[in-house]
Amino acid sequence: MRHQPPPGRKAQLSPEQMAQLPDLLAQGAQAFGFRGQVWTTARVVEMIRQQFGICYHRAHASRLLRRIKYSRQKPIQKARQRDEAAIAAWKEQRWPALKKPSGQKLRRSDSSPASLKSREIALTLMKKAKALELLAVNSNGFLS
Repeated sequence: MRHQPPPGRKAQLSPEQMAQLPDLLAQGAQAFGFRGQVWTTARVVEMIRQQFGICYHRAHASRLLRRIKYSRQKPIQKARQRDEAAIAAWKEQRWPALKKPSGQKLRRSDSSPASLKSREIALTLMKKAKALELLAVNSNGFLS
């Protein structure tokens, strides 16, 4: 049998262009006009379009990165107005008061409406079962 080429479209990037990708990525995202050094798949697609004039989908850019043993990076999203000092103070002062002690399970209080309702239902069911049991006893005193 003769070797068949793999099915599907031929690669748009030539082997020489693929060999250039690690060097281009090593320059950093800022070298290509992006803010920050994180290479997302959207940025990789844009860089390939700028450098080689080839348009790829973001999902395929992820495959290209895996092929050259490079991982995409996902930026950490934090609010710009985030106050680290206030967060640290909340964690030290407020969080311990809200956190349950270790080993203690959360329970509904015994007087909560849900627990009272479930008790009423249980009592009603027990009364009905007792009544049915009494009806089932025949004249000899045995269950039928």
